Amino acid sequence: MKKIGRLIVLLFVCFITITAAPLSARDFTIKNFDVHLQIDENGKLYVIETIEVFFHTSRHGIFREIPYKYKDEFGDTKKMPIDILSVTDNNDKKLTTKISKTGNVVNIRIGDADIYVRGTQYYKIRYEVKNALLFFDDHDELYWNVTGTYWDATIEKATATVSFITEEKVEQLQYDCYTGRYGSSESNCDINEYVLADLGSGVRFSTFDALKPYEGLTIAIGWEKGIIAEPSDFEKFMMRTNLKENIFFLLPVLSLLFMFIHWRRHGRDPKTRAAVMVQYEPPSYNGKQLTPAELGTLIDESFDQRDMSASIIGLAVKGYINIEDKTEEVFFIKKSDYQLTKLKDADSELTSYETLLLVALFEDGSNTILISDLKGKFFEHIYTLRKTVYKQLVEKSYFKSSPLTVIYKYVGYGFVTLIFTLLALFFLVDFDYQIKAVFIAILTSIPMFLFSKSMPAKTRAGATALSDTLGFQEFLQRAEKDKLERMNDKQLFSKYLPYAIALDVVSLWAKAFDGIEQDQPKWYVSSYHMPIFHPVMFSKAIETTASTLGSTTFSAPRSSGLSGGGGGGFSGGGGGGGGGGSW
Repeated sequence: MKKIGRLIVLLFVCFITITAAPLSARDFTIKNFDVHLQIDENGKLYVIETIEVFFHTSRHGIFREIPYKYKDEFGDTKKMPIDILSVTDNNDKKLTTKISKTGNVVNIRIGDADIYVRGTQYYKIRYEVKNALLFFDDHDELYWNVTGTYWDATIEKATATVSFITEEKVEQLQYDCYTGRYGSSESNCDINEYVLADLGSGVRFSTFDALKPYEGLTIAIGWEKGIIAEPSDFEKFMMRTNLKENIFFLLPVLSLLFMFIHWRRHGRDPKTRAAVMVQYEPPSYNGKQLTPAELGTLIDESFDQRDMSASIIGLAVKGYINIEDKTEEVFFIKKSDYQLTKLKDADSELTSYETLLLVALFEDGSNTILISDLKGKFFEHIYTLRKTVYKQLVEKSYFKSSPLTVIYKYVGYGFVTLIFTLLALFFLVDFDYQIKAVFIAILTSIPMFLFSKSMPAKTRAGATALSDTLGFQEFLQRAEKDKLERMNDKQLFSKYLPYAIALDVVSLWAKAFDGIEQDQPKWYVSSYHMPIFHPVMFSKAIETTASTLGSTTFSAPRSSGLSGGGGGGFSGGGGGGGGGGSW
């Protein structure tokens, strides 16, 4: 009895296993899969699939996947543009449908998410296909996977009818059919040729037995040359390039062209005098010389480290602070540092920017600071200081708007373009791969980002000030000895040194004073003794100082945490195919 009991349990387990395995396939059965294929004389294929489905359980409907790109038996990728014309029931009533592309297939989801169906349902899918035919030297051919081999359901009956819509009747037909899983050369199917008075010859294919899950019907039919027009090389190229999708790659080109034209109209400075004339002093506004930071910003429309270090040294030259070199050497390794000492508070002689800079440097209330103590702390003042410099240039009518505002505006345009293009492409265009939409959107927005720094445009007064700045820069880097001697100013080197830093001509400005007596600057205390002041040696020390001042004040605080057809046929071969399921 125990053996009989064990046998009953074993049989029950086997029954449960066998019946549970194909549950997904038992959601529905395809009673009939009927396909009508029409070929016109231009080589276009019209397909009507009528699928009769019996649902064993409540489902929303089916989905059908049709490949539009596949590899033929020669290993070549063949692309067939597919256009879904309609999806209806057997009474031609339109059904709720969602069509999308995923990878190499067109996915057609049929049914309403709010409605369940049971029993017998009919789905009629009409679509047209280009580039579906094969053209050989001695014949032309349609090699078509009728049902696809990826249905997780039984297909009780599959049929396919091929006819021709041509002026010249087809006389010489050859055909074959294949059934089974992908790669099978079994031909468990029937073929019947027929003749229609108005359409010439046609062929009907049908399966003998039901197709199991993942089995399908594939047909091959050939005819004589000259009936169907072979696509030209240009047409083949257009189908390979998939112009319908790839035309959107013109968007980045149009964006670049638009920004270039826009920059030429709105981003270029007005023309002033043709030649830059040498200026022997910095440009002035209302009788007051512009600051080194203003000149540096006029040159490149950007407030940077060089402008900052020039401004700090400028405060020292004007007598507001003192700079002392505190460089130390430990085990033959030099550690650079500088002490700033405030000598007096800001007054009306300083610009708004210089006043803010002086206050920010000594914000802790002490009159003495080390530059190293500002590292990671002073950075919070950079935005305000930069904004103030731009504001001063706007107030002097050198710019209509702050360069910073203009740059941010076009960066904003870039992000808006990126998001808008991405959303538009996602919702309006059905790409092979959605990454294409992302790539196109990024490329389309890039010109906005690239041109953003070039879009701030000076006014005519600003262009004139820039020309004078370039003339003064010319003087600093090409100053002649006799001219400097005639100027008879023993403070000249020191007075214009901050401008030389901002305009990046320190070494040239220092070399010009070779052999010319200059007073040693009182605002700078060197770490080594210099009995006779030598501008070139001093300029090297100042360049090191300026570099340290700029990099330290611009040093951002560290964040915490982490960041971060010609050969033998087989079932599943050729165009068409795919599969489907229920949902």
